Amino acid sequence: MLGAPHQLSQINCQQIRLGETDLAIASEAMCLSVLLDSTLTFAPHVRHLAGRRYYHLRQLRTVRRSLTGDDATKTMVNK
Repeated sequence: MLGAPHQLSQINCQQIRLGETDLAIASEAMCLSVLLDSTLTFAPHVRHLAGRRYYHLRQLRTVRRSLTGDDATKTMVNK
């Protein structure tokens, strides 16, 4: 369920029953590679992207000495 914080606070739902299966409510969901949160602030998505970029920068640091300056620049721009 999506909505403003005051709207979501009025809903008291911990799970949804679908057929014979109970589904737990999650505060975040991935849709088309975008991490959506229930209030649509995109904060979790930004944190996720920043973490991935930081990981790739750390990995590049391990091979930086073997790259020329031009190759390192091309690698950074293409990622």
